[in-house]
Amino acid sequence: MDLVLDKDVQGDVMDVSFAFGTTAAGDFTNTTQAFTFTGGTADTLTVTVPTDDDNVLETDETFFAYLALTAGNSEVDVTDTAIATIIDNDDATVTIADASVTEGGNILMDLVLDKDVQGDVSVDVSFASGTTAAGDFTNTTQAFTFTGGTADTLTVTVPTVNDNVLETDETFFAYLALTAGNSEVDVTDTAIATIIDNDDATVTIADASVTEGGDILMDLVLDKDVQGDVSVDVSFAFGTTAAGDFTNTTQAFTFTGGTADTLTVTVPTDDDNLLETDETFFAYLALTAGNSEVDVTDTAIATIIDNDDATVTIADASVTEGGNILMDLVLDKDVQGDVSVDVSFAFGTTAAGDFTNTTQAFTFTGGTADTLTVTVPTDDDNLLETDETFFAYLALTAGNSEVDVTDTAIATIIDNDDATVTIADASVTEGGNILMDLVLDKDVQGDVSVDVSFAFGTTAAGDFTNTTQAFTFTGGTADTLTVTVPTVDDNVLETDETFFAYLALTAGNSEVDVTDTAIATIIDNDDATVTIADLQLRLQA
Repeated sequence: MDLVLDKDVQGDVMDVSFAFGTTAAGDFTNTTQAFTFTGGTADTLTVTVPTDDDNVLETDETFFAYLALTAGNSEVDVTDTAIATIIDNDDATVTIADASVTEGGNILMDLVLDKDVQGDVSVDVSFASGTTAAGDFTNTTQAFTFTGGTADTLTVTVPTVNDNVLETDETFFAYLALTAGNSEVDVTDTAIATIIDNDDATVTIADASVTEGGDILMDLVLDKDVQGDVSVDVSFAFGTTAAGDFTNTTQAFTFTGGTADTLTVTVPTDDDNLLETDETFFAYLALTAGNSEVDVTDTAIATIIDNDDATVTIADASVTEGGNILMDLVLDKDVQGDVSVDVSFAFGTTAAGDFTNTTQAFTFTGGTADTLTVTVPTDDDNLLETDETFFAYLALTAGNSEVDVTDTAIATIIDNDDATVTIADASVTEGGNILMDLVLDKDVQGDVSVDVSFAFGTTAAGDFTNTTQAFTFTGGTADTLTVTVPTVDDNVLETDETFFAYLALTAGNSEVDVTDTAIATIIDNDDATVTIADLQLRLQA
């Protein structure tokens, strides 16, 4: 401050003292200072008052300087005063920090006055929605005061709402307004408050099945509400199916407004004529629009249930022994993949050696409907037997297990042999035994039993033992048996007499020929004489 004596004076001394004004102790050096205008010469002296550089934001402050004459001419006017202004060089800022919380919690934002300020500092915190909507948080202006202007951190608490809607993390804004205190306080800061969503939503697609030719109907489900439309593509992969088994076209679906809902994915299938295993294809999801947090990782298996059938049959067949049995082995419809079948045999009325009893393997290549031939050689024996049979059975060894192989076949071996029982003519002198050969000329399968009966011819009752006789060729072995028929030795001279022997099959193969007959001759051994006696005549006189 300039201390000026405007005119010369005979001697002058004065003091300069100070009063605070708007300052406070410590703001400047408040010490009275003494000055002398030597010799009373008009002059300008300098009053130097140090000030304190504090860290408090305050208004510019003033203090006062007063003069007092301490020596010299009392007529010198020292009534003047001066105002000293301390210009503040400090600043202070109120900041509000960004913050986040999971929805349902409280947003806690730090409200910071970074430096001391002279006097209370009052701030309003207000909010603007940003990406939030009404109801997401408590949107009420809040008032805060930094009492005494002391640098401090206060907490702005904003409750949020825990909804059940999957949404992106949402933001709102916090703004500051100085409502009281030093206008130099900077309150231009803003904050972003983030509400972290804690919801989830899933799109699932359900497994489904249908008999081929029908539509696969799969439920496409959004399980919870989502903010905004949710669009999903459903695409397909073949699995065990092939092109043409179903309509393999990507389908687009939208859950409008993100509302939880169930939509239907419809996939037509083809009704073919091919026996195949139940086939599967897969459904996959892809999010094409909407909240990227929606879970679309689910997949579904769609099963096409086959409605076709196929049967392998084997036909009955016959052949004269020594030939080949030829049986048709038929797959009646196409089947997916090779079909392999074993044909095995069981004897029936045959025996070992009658045919080649070896299991045979057959394959219908590619599962194509076809007719194959089962060839079974037979043996040409010399044994008269009934036509014999054996059985053919099927077993699936590879291919679709739904192929019906329950059919069986009967193979008949037609016998080409014959056998005859003959009875030989015979004769005997009466009183002896007629001995007739009974002959089975060839082996026969099984016992052959024959009755031999008789008819009189020229004989009469009592000429021979007329009793039917039974004979058996054991095991059917070719053999010669003897039919013995006793005759009666009478005393009658007669011509040789005959009777007949007939055969009848009583057991065994009916093909044995027993049509032969025999003539048995009884040779008479008697004689007779006619005599005439001598005659004598006497003559009487």
